[in-house]
Amino acid sequence: VSLYFASCCFRPIMLLEAEICKHNKCLKQSMYLYLMQFTLPLFFQQIRLVNGMTRCSGRVEVLHEGQWGSVCDDAWGLQEAEVVCRQMKCGTALGVKYQAHFGPGAGPILLDDLGCNGQERTLGECKHAGFGVNNCGHSEDAGVECSGIHFYSQFISKSILIWEVSRPAASALRPPSCSGRVEVFHRDTWGTVCDDGWTLRNTEVVCNSLDCGTALEINPSAFYGQGKGMIWLDDVQCTGQETSLLKCKQSGLSFNNCGHGEDVGVVCLGSAAVQQRVFTFVFHISPHGPSRVRAFKQIRLVNGTTHCSGRVEVLHEGQWGSVCGDGWGLQEAEVACREMKCGTALGVKYQAHFGQGAGPILLDDLGCNGQERALGE
Repeated sequence: VSLYFASCCFRPIMLLEAEICKHNKCLKQSMYLYLMQFTLPLFFQQIRLVNGMTRCSGRVEVLHEGQWGSVCDDAWGLQEAEVVCRQMKCGTALGVKYQAHFGPGAGPILLDDLGCNGQERTLGECKHAGFGVNNCGHSEDAGVECSGIHFYSQFISKSILIWEVSRPAASALRPPSCSGRVEVFHRDTWGTVCDDGWTLRNTEVVCNSLDCGTALEINPSAFYGQGKGMIWLDDVQCTGQETSLLKCKQSGLSFNNCGHGEDVGVVCLGSAAVQQRVFTFVFHISPHGPSRVRAFKQIRLVNGTTHCSGRVEVLHEGQWGSVCGDGWGLQEAEVACREMKCGTALGVKYQAHFGQGAGPILLDDLGCNGQERALGE
């Protein structure tokens, strides 16, 4: 089976080989265990997202000559975010973040003035000022939010595995209630906004003030039809942190050189539930001899700086949930690290150190001896 984000195959491993002899006739018998093996492209390890609520959101950092560094938000936009999400195997870009939204980085600033067309496979393929060439501080570190791709798998028999991959459908990312022509209310009159110099940061302010989530795109040139009456704002320059367009820099109320053919419109993510597009794959496994294979990915670590640190979450009846800190210690952490194939436990964290979970709390008062293969034991 080949997917766009990974190559997958079942690799046989010989567990036992023996000869069974009877009446001077010998028959060689072998027992195999079939393991699912994934191969990820090499460039997958050259980028990471730090300090986000999921592995698919956070401050963008790239690896260059053995050192991790951040990306400046100059010219940062949705096309660059789309490339990041593609490189991280995180689905579709939902929005961009500016001014160290996910906290400032500590290393060098490796990329600035990026210019992507949105089709590149990696950020390194986009135009940029050169590695390490920038005029930024860490207060300008760029971030992204991606839709993510979610996995669920289950063995329904000894020989059949069902694997589901889901991501938000593209049509679900544009709810009509959070898109349209931008208008502001001033002196008891609604008026439009000119698209001169309009940026995604301006769109972010509009979406936030409407409680419409993340900014997705800009639609200039009266895309949603021409307004009537006053054109209240022109040459708007927001940082993305303002609570209202009127708090952004602009040419002055009613001062403009525009016509209604330049009325700006925006698209926000919205608060509506995002529809999921689900792809289902069925694997038929032909075991040679008895074997016990456990369901794939029953535990995960969230919000850590690597895949081997973070908030512990477990999967139960198709739903992810967190683990309470009551009774949590180094023995429990040892089991979690073993189950995640992450080596030895270095320490434990309490009181939502990696952020609070959003789902149910599935486990409490755990008591492990440190030798178990999984927290469920």
